[in-house]
This record gives sequence, structure tokens and C-alpha cells, in this order.
Amino acid sequence: MSSDLKSRLIVARENAETSRQESETLRTQVDDLQVRLENMQKLLTLKDDQLAQLQDRVVTEEVMAEEVVAPAEDTTAPEAGSELVEAAADAGVSPVVVEDYRIQDVAPQIDPDALVMDTVLEAFQLFPPEVVIETVIPRDPAFLEASGKGVPVALLDRRPPPVAAVFDLLAAELEPRLNLVQQASYDQPLSLLD
Repeated sequence: MSSDLKSRLIVARENAETSRQESETLRTQVDDLQVRLENMQKLLTLKDDQLAQLQDRVVTEEVMAEEVVAPAEDTTAPEAGSELVEAAADAGVSPVVVEDYRIQDVAPQIDPDALVMDTVLEAFQLFPPEVVIETVIPRDPAFLEASGKGVPVALLDRRPPPVAAVFDLLAAELEPRLNLVQQASYDQPLSLLD
């Protein structure tokens, strides 16, 4: 009986040691994933800031281009133009009339969708596939409102905005990666014949 008790104690110690080692390994992996996630968040924040700056610059350039391209309408302009042509003819100079003058060197617009895709592709290239999350969280005013109120997006209103469903997708993607989903015995199919 004493040897049986000793063997049980040895097995229990081995199981405890195995559990401790597995727990330590999981903690290390989680810490590793958290560091990688923080790096990704920094990269996305940087790209988001760059995108916001580019969008601000595009808006500023569009406003400046509209001011230059679309001069204020003046009803006396045609008369002044014809007076200049007559004055030039009287002076014996042949006038050069430029019609439909437009600025051709307006900066091209920056496509925000292309910029986002470049950022996503860069993330897939920089990080291993097991740490890159495929769920895309779009820019939406609901996120700013929720952050301002200090609540999750799904709790902003009785009827959450449609963008709140993105977080369900994100949770569904992260649960298996972090081994948070454990199949219980009652999750097995029921036998109707027994």
C-alpha cells in the first residue's frame, strides 16, 4: 500500500511539473504575442496618422486648387476683354486671346483605400502570419463617440451600430489563436438512438 501511495505521489508530482511547464510556455507565448500586437498597433497608429495627414493635405490642396481654378464670376469681364482687343487693334498690335485657361499641374488625389491596402500588405510582410489579424476594423465615427463616452461600441445605444459586429468577428478570430475556446463534453452531438 505504501508503494502504491508513493507511485501516485510521483505521478501527481510529474503531472504538476508538466502543468507548470505548459503554463510557463503559454505565458511566454502570450507575452510574445502581446509584444507583437503592441508593435502592430504602433505601426497601425503611425499609418493612421500618416493617412490623416495625407487626407488633410488633399483637402487643403483641393481648396487651394478650387480657389485658383474657379475665379469669381464677373459680368464686366467680357466687356473688358473686348475693350482690350479693340485697344490692341487701334494700336496696331494683334492680340492673343487665351480661352478656357485651366491649371494642369494640380496635385493628384491620394487614394485612401490604396494607402490602407499598402499598410495591410506591409503588416503581412513584416509580421509572421500567425500574429497578423485578418479582421479589418474600419474608421468610423462610432468609435470616436464610444471612446469619448468610455464604453464599447456595442453599448452606445439600445441598437448598436452595424460596425459593432466587427468586434464579434475579431473575437471569433482571436479565441482559437489564444486557445480560449475549450470544447466541453456537452458540446458533442447528441445521440438520438441511445
